[in-house]
Formats: sequence, C-alpha cells, structure tokens
Amino acid sequence: SSPILVGQNSDLTAGQKVSTGGYAFFMADEKTGDCLAAGDGSIIPDQDGIELLFGETVQLSCQHKMTRAELTSYCSETSNLDAYYAFKQLTETFNFVSPLGDANPVYMKDWMPVVKPDPTTYAAKPENWVEETSTCSGTITGWAIKFITSSLGQTRNLQKYIVGASIEPITTTMTFSNADATSAQSFNHLLTVSF
Repeated sequence: SSPILVGQNSDLTAGQKVSTGGYAFFMADEKTGDCLAAGDGSIIPDQDGIELLFGETVQLSCQHKMTRAELTSYCSETSNLDAYYAFKQLTETFNFVSPLGDANPVYMKDWMPVVKPDPTTYAAKPENWVEETSTCSGTITGWAIKFITSSLGQTRNLQKYIVGASIEPITTTMTFSNADATSAQSFNHLLTVSF
C-alpha cells in the first residue's frame, strides 16, 4: 500500500507541509502502553510510528490512568484529548489529504480538506458524570478517521482514490470500579482509521 499524503498546514495560502516519509501516528509508550503526553517530544524519535497507508484499516489504543476524582473532572469539566500526542497531532496537522496521492504542495487545488467536528460538540459536560454509579458517558475518548474512496480509469486498470476524509469523535462509557477511590484505574483511548 502507498502512504497517504497529508497536508499539515491549517490553510492553503502558503502551500502544504508534507512528511516525505509518510504520516505516522505515535500513540502509546511502547513499554507501558500509556498515552504519550503532548509534550513528550523526546520520546517520539525512539519509537516507530504507525504509518497511514491507503486502504489499510488501523485500530490503535493507549491507556490513561485516573483516580475517581480525576475521572470525575475529566468527564464533567476538562476532557481534553489534545493533552495526548496522537490526538493533538490530528487536530493540529491532519488538515488536508491528496485524493490521488500525488498532490503538489504548492497547488491548492491538489488538496482536499479533512472534515472535522466542531469542538463544542464533544466538550466535557457535568451531565456526563453519574455520581451514584461512578460512570462517565458521552465524553470523547478517541478519534475515528474515515476515508471514502471511489475508482476511476479504464475498466481493466481502475485506480482507487479518496473522495472524502473526516475525523469523528469516539465516545465510550467509562466506569470507575476500583474499591479505593484514590487508586488509579486504566481507561483506553482509541484512534481508528477506516476506508
């Protein structure tokens, strides 16, 4: 499979920044499985990223440890996936894609914008937390990257290309079940790619 060309600038006025080695995700610390913090740039070069390839589905996860009080706050007040490297990477640099995989960085019409959700639609809210059951629902816990493809060319030699790309929030229910409320429990965060 071929790497998908991703335009990393937020607009097209100055051309696109493109990774020549492909766009790679850095999700979790390879030793612990913990989500990489957004500021852990020193960790990234020591790890192999997961490259975004045309037609290949991906499901990545990392864990974030929280006490009951931290989960309560995360669910109802502070939910911020941009605190994690892979998710901040997506919101800041996954902005345009090359439909045919051969876009010129300086030609605006070669690039297709990635559709992203309005941040206010996935913000943490007090009603997401149920005190009696220590349950959080409706809070975003990951991103789903979705590509729509089609084919063009002669019948005997059709070429697939991208006709649409979007990032959609993943929400899951998280329940704190540790007997000790001050003991941290692991919760998964997901990043998926589908075609």
